[in-house]
Amino acid sequence: MSFYSILFAGINPASGDQLAVGLFMRGAQQLHFAWSRHRTALIRELMGADAEKLLVQNLKALERKAAEEALPEQHGTAMQVESRHAGHELNEPYFHYLAKYSTNLLTIGPATSITLEAGGEQFKELFRLLVDDRSPAVASSRARDIDETKSRLKERIAARVNWDARITREEVPGLLFPSVQLDFVGRNGQDVIGEVVDFEKREFHLEADINKLANVAYVLQQAGRLGKAYVVGDEPDAGEYPRQHEAWKALNGSTQLELVPTDEMDRIVEHLNAKNVQPWRRS
Repeated sequence: MSFYSILFAGINPASGDQLAVGLFMRGAQQLHFAWSRHRTALIRELMGADAEKLLVQNLKALERKAAEEALPEQHGTAMQVESRHAGHELNEPYFHYLAKYSTNLLTIGPATSITLEAGGEQFKELFRLLVDDRSPAVASSRARDIDETKSRLKERIAARVNWDARITREEVPGLLFPSVQLDFVGRNGQDVIGEVVDFEKREFHLEADINKLANVAYVLQQAGRLGKAYVVGDEPDAGEYPRQHEAWKALNGSTQLELVPTDEMDRIVEHLNAKNVQPWRRS
């Protein structure tokens, strides 16, 4: 026997109006959890960026809870996980509890039993019928969040920069490594560089992302060539990611690197347009 629960965002607490934003489904061997980027974007339009950010944080919290008891495995457009042990916590009684005590912003619908097996195709069909038929189910994963952020930014600035550009020591003498790949580079008399960063990734990898950008920025600054150096990324939870939060806090006070939250990427677009930034290299 399987069950599913619909996740809603409250758009008008006074009237009880809600918008379906996600779906959880579990069977004997598998669970699936996904949410709609299209629907969370509507929350931003209706209730503002802060409400959308909090909503997404709550959705990610449920994902982390699932990850504690399951091994993730990509399967189509949804995150499929297989249970490590029979005594899992994300069961029907727990979802009935969540349904009773969930907040106005994120409301968990009651667990509904179904005779269908909780397979990937069944989940996608339920997601289409119950949540969003305008876009495929999006697995709530940090990697996919970063990919989507990069895709959105690339779409807006690709005409003014080189994307996934490799800078060599011949082009920028003094680089620590023979070459460095950055998410985007452009120039307007001075150079504009940037990197989209996941502040929830492991500390070692986060430091590598930041250090390579900082090295390029430093060398360009010493040569009088640095216009802007952008780090695009959101503040991680200080309790869950203390070291990553320290890195974010340090960057937030940096005069060399400009930290840009993902909901403020207009700042980059406006700068590139105002300064008529052009790609580093012409194809």
